[in-house]
Amino acid sequence: MIFPNISGIFGISPGVNFPRELANGILSRFASSEPEVLANLQVIVNSTRMRHRLTEELIELGAMLHPRILTLAEVSQLIPNSYKPNPSYSLVHKFELMALVQKLVEAQPDIAAQSSIYALTKSLSDLIDEMQGESVPVEKILNLDISDLSGHWKRSQLFLNIIKKYLENRQTDPDEEAWLRHIILSLKSYWAENPPKNPILIAGSSGSRATTRQLIQAIIKLPNGAVVLPGFDFTLPSELWGQKEHIGVPEDHPQYRNLKTFFALGLPQEKLKKWYLKETSNIPLQNLIGLSLRPAPVTDCWLSEGPKLGDVSEITEKITLVEADSIRDEALAIAFRMVSAIKEEKSLILVSPNRKLTRMVSAYLSTWDIVPDDSAGVPLQLTPSGRFLRLVISLFTGPVTATKFFTLLKHPLTHSCEDFRTDHLEFVQSLELFFRTADVSIFSTENISIWLKEAKNPYAAKWANWICDILNKCKFQGSPNFEKILDKHIGIANALASGPGQNENNNSGGLWKQNNGRHCLKIIEKIKEASPTASSITASRYADVFNSILAEEHVPEINPTHPNLMIWGTLEARAHNAEVLILAGMNEGSWPAPAVIDPWLNRKMRKEAGLLSPERRIGLSAHDYQQSVCSPNVLITRSTKDNEAETVPSRWLNRLLNLLGGLSENSGPKAVEEMRGRGTKLSLIHI
Repeated sequence: MIFPNISGIFGISPGVNFPRELANGILSRFASSEPEVLANLQVIVNSTRMRHRLTEELIELGAMLHPRILTLAEVSQLIPNSYKPNPSYSLVHKFELMALVQKLVEAQPDIAAQSSIYALTKSLSDLIDEMQGESVPVEKILNLDISDLSGHWKRSQLFLNIIKKYLENRQTDPDEEAWLRHIILSLKSYWAENPPKNPILIAGSSGSRATTRQLIQAIIKLPNGAVVLPGFDFTLPSELWGQKEHIGVPEDHPQYRNLKTFFALGLPQEKLKKWYLKETSNIPLQNLIGLSLRPAPVTDCWLSEGPKLGDVSEITEKITLVEADSIRDEALAIAFRMVSAIKEEKSLILVSPNRKLTRMVSAYLSTWDIVPDDSAGVPLQLTPSGRFLRLVISLFTGPVTATKFFTLLKHPLTHSCEDFRTDHLEFVQSLELFFRTADVSIFSTENISIWLKEAKNPYAAKWANWICDILNKCKFQGSPNFEKILDKHIGIANALASGPGQNENNNSGGLWKQNNGRHCLKIIEKIKEASPTASSITASRYADVFNSILAEEHVPEINPTHPNLMIWGTLEARAHNAEVLILAGMNEGSWPAPAVIDPWLNRKMRKEAGLLSPERRIGLSAHDYQQSVCSPNVLITRSTKDNEAETVPSRWLNRLLNLLGGLSENSGPKAVEEMRGRGTKLSLIHI
């Protein structure tokens, strides 16, 4: 079988339909080959959504046989007879680490508060993931020169020694990052001895992590291996590319990671070309956005290159800017535009890292009975089952106040069996009236007994005994461990959800029936699996851990969603093909998010160790912005105030507006006025 030669490194411009242009390039290179030749192509993409979108585009373009498409997590399938499943996420490792942290804090109480144990554990776990993703051994960090640093580092060393001990015990049980690094190193060794004859292509990854960069380097060395970089700005002047030792743009520039990956391959600049020469892209808009994002030291190029752009009011005619007075007004304007897209029969994607804003948009859409396809889902802690379980935990921490218990009794999942639900609500109302009249703040069995004497319903005694039994179960004796508290927590939750006498029949009402309840049950099963590795813990610390785990989880929407309305994260937006794209929450703090503060290593130490810099996330966010804002039809929204406080526009939006404002001879001020005018018109329609 003769394969077409696709080897080399390529890029796809910002703002284009990435999956479509990727598919176009694949089919153009295999146009003269038999269909079965295309089936031998292996494509590696960075997400499951990208795989689905690429498959859809290939079908639409008429491909009879498709290449084999894998995600990064599935590359082990490329090694014959050695496929190992990607290790599923497990709390066991985190609980093992938490037990070590707890021992250290108990031995040295002044080093950290007991309440911060889980937060410290998660922080150390994130650091471990980063170390493994960047191939940084813990010894390299522990051996850093700290002669000129404060005593804080000595405390950090105590925790980092925990990492060393923890990883030594886990060598035979790697987590996801370590497993992926091992697989890629094994794949490199296998290819070195058995180079594949069929073409292999990796597309959509800028190589921001060292592990992924190693895979890209391995593929480019193959006889027929190709790399396609996402959102590569071909308008960036060659003098700003730099070289391997010194990239010409800073880390917070959108093209830094693309350039770093390119130079890591040791290729000259002229080797990087467009993947599909006939790609559909808006070159004038790419020039404008690329110029606005030039590094600060060379922004004097605005004076020389800006006038060459032409009439910028024509370039920005498909960009609308909404500057709402508040986040609620911003959400309402977005919701109205989404409703309008339905009437226009257009597909629309809302992209924003601000989850508060996107949830507000979904709430407004619900007034029209519209459910968008929200890829992030709903935070598990905010679902009915999540809230119910958190309310049950509150019974373990502090006194059982009347306010706390009545909030739980009124929850829809309490006494959610079909029988006697109406009676339950009547009893709750009567009991609450009794407590308010008697001015009682503590919920006790004695007070319930007094109320029971006044109750006339024959079912009241059974109901009151059920409440008293639950109150007695909330009491702990001795020093319970994590596993016993978990069992008691779930037992009380089942008893409350079932109602009097129902729990004896293993009936838990509606607690686990809905999608969010089933998801909670899965998380609880994982917690139960990990609980034997946890140390003895107080009820309040258990509450901290359980609530933190719920906060990390999201429940996907399974109800029917509108096919043309989607809410995506910035990473997923790379696979978009919508006719309208909304970039929402375009303020500092969202675009970009503030740099994460590392409690263990300062900036200098991270650089010496080879870990990621704080600017990395800003650069990734800038890359997402550049890819999205160059799309054919874009709505940019922001709120000028949030909770009565003035907001700061995103630095990238600020740069764009400042550049346009200075191009008076190119109709720049007119372009800004028209962008805002279109936004004002949209905002006024819903008033």
